[in-house]
Amino acid sequence: MSYFGLGKEIVALDSAANLGGLIGTLDQYVLATEGHGPPTLPPFPLYLNGAPFADTYAFSVHCCVEARPVSMSDLGDEQSGNEVPVFGESCRKQSGTGLFRHPITSALIEVANASCARFWIEFEFGKWLLPKIDDSLNILNPAITSLANECFGLVFAQGFHHF
Repeated sequence: MSYFGLGKEIVALDSAANLGGLIGTLDQYVLATEGHGPPTLPPFPLYLNGAPFADTYAFSVHCCVEARPVSMSDLGDEQSGNEVPVFGESCRKQSGTGLFRHPITSALIEVANASCARFWIEFEFGKWLLPKIDDSLNILNPAITSLANECFGLVFAQGFHHF
């Protein structure tokens, strides 16, 4: 099942056939689909408390569009007092380095061209399931990044945001 959200309004879609007409005039929306995994093409291996996770799980994929660029940086609990806007807040500049905190070690990870965006794709998994992250956020399956780059005609940077 796919969902289309604008503000607090959520519309269930049975088919993507009329999606273009529905979103064509909107400046801001979220298109989401959900399922149970592992999917046929997993985005990355998942871990629970540092150990590989091989059971089934729920997941969702969101395509997010904002009217104006918003911050993609996520410095977690260390956000306060920093000049970097919090994830989802308005951005003044449209390009630059995104700043992220490793979810386990809190090490700073810098990602070129990931500071702000109007459009991004999110992969969301259970609260305790995480991908393995070393010192880079280039963690997605290369087949997925290649397909996204081809479909949308741009190169995606990879970031991390935990809710």
